[in-house]
Amino acid sequence: MEINLLAAINNIVNNPITDIITHYKTTKRFNKVEKAIELYIQDIFCNANNFDSVFDKWEIFSKYFAFFGNFRRFPNIIIKNGDGILFKTITETNAPIKLNSFYPRDKLYKQDSIMAKHSIEGEDWQEKDLLYIIIELNNQCLKSIWFLYGDCFIADKEIYEYIQNRVKQGLEEAYDVEVCIDNPNELGTVEHIDPLDITSLQIKGSWFIENPNLVFEDYIDPNIQSKFSVHAVMLKTKYDGFPIAQRKNLEKLQDKDKNFNIKDVKIRWPNNTVKLLEAKFISFYKY
Repeated sequence: MEINLLAAINNIVNNPITDIITHYKTTKRFNKVEKAIELYIQDIFCNANNFDSVFDKWEIFSKYFAFFGNFRRFPNIIIKNGDGILFKTITETNAPIKLNSFYPRDKLYKQDSIMAKHSIEGEDWQEKDLLYIIIELNNQCLKSIWFLYGDCFIADKEIYEYIQNRVKQGLEEAYDVEVCIDNPNELGTVEHIDPLDITSLQIKGSWFIENPNLVFEDYIDPNIQSKFSVHAVMLKTKYDGFPIAQRKNLEKLQDKDKNFNIKDVKIRWPNNTVKLLEAKFISFYKY
């Protein structure tokens, strides 16, 4: 079995669990919602929803995943010899996606300073495709899930780094202060402020990206009212690179379920919007 996005979508369509808090019965020592989402994402990729034993699940997870983080680490998950995964949650339709202090990444880069220490161990790689999973919750139940590869809506990292560096430079020039950059994911720290030299000012940025409902609104039917929806966007080259058997299994679902659809679309290249890229848009609705 090869785990990837197509396997996850197939598992969701065949077993669309939405009340994840009740399903996972998470313990009090965890944030229930965050933990339930983590377990849900792990399960849908490995088709492990039906395993009751924690030990059986962990045996499967250790076989197919190279790294597990959590909501506060980057990335959240890495699939062995596969994609990196970053998941975010919102509770309002069309709300922007908060990335906190790190700028958007189109891919995973092994030398990136924000990579969790143990996420780069065990495999020989320099960059991986990065899959964003945007989950909308309504009363702690799943309302929608977006699966988006970074190269479909995030520009090259140099664009964001340029802005971040310009902001740091501007702070120094505008206020005639020394900005120390101890943490590369922050704008910096201003020191030597008062005569006793005992005060410092830590400056953090807060990055947001627009909700995929708005970024890809041209491909969504606004008249559809469903209890739960799934959308996925990937370049055609990415889709064609998945195992042919998995692609055929997913395409057969269109004949079985009228609420599931795969279509060819063209999306704007994030680095130059006059250039269009061939992509796949996948959708599923549960009423």
